[in-house]
Amino acid sequence: MSKTGVGSITAEMHDAAGRTSLELLAVNRQIYAEAAGIFYAKNSLTFASCNDVCGFLRSLTFFRLAHLREITVFYQYLGHRTKEALALLRMLPHLRKLYVLVFSTELQLRHAIAFQIADAEALFHIRNCPDIKVRNTSVEDAISGHSEDGKILAEPHKHRNQAKRLAQALRHFNRGLALAQKGVVFTSMWEWYDWNTRPAFPAIEGSTCSMAKGCDCPEGRA
Repeated sequence: MSKTGVGSITAEMHDAAGRTSLELLAVNRQIYAEAAGIFYAKNSLTFASCNDVCGFLRSLTFFRLAHLREITVFYQYLGHRTKEALALLRMLPHLRKLYVLVFSTELQLRHAIAFQIADAEALFHIRNCPDIKVRNTSVEDAISGHSEDGKILAEPHKHRNQAKRLAQALRHFNRGLALAQKGVVFTSMWEWYDWNTRPAFPAIEGSTCSMAKGCDCPEGRA
């Protein structure tokens, strides 16, 4: 998945004349008041960085914030306004989908857990979002046998095996994140800062997930 060309909002709807449907909002105040909420509710918004998330959400009224449903955030540099962005996302009352996409240039064990400790804890404070995940695109590309730009990796077997190990840890992390939406929080997900390198992962509902055997947590939403 490429980050190229991703703006603050990727959803651009065009009518038959090639003009964006957003222009309808400028017809008059009544149409704007009635249609703006529909636009935010019906479109999945994608942000190039946590900085963009902060700027956009701070510019909206509570009425607009209440209509946001689906958000995807790209980021590469950990800690760059991440906690601030997550705090703002936590305030969205009807958020139903949140994906955080991480880009990393190397497949290292520390990249299995996509956030620094403080950032991970902030992510676990979000509630009632049924579809919430952290995805590592470098891991996904390596498993598929391709790099970020579509080229075959120089050492496909080595990278693919490493990526599979990281994917197992990330799946376990996401299961814990999904359970947190219901208030079932496992603090070991961020207190054990190196758990993704240990033989056994933190226990979740009696699971015995590990790097060696993989993750037996159920897929899907919480």
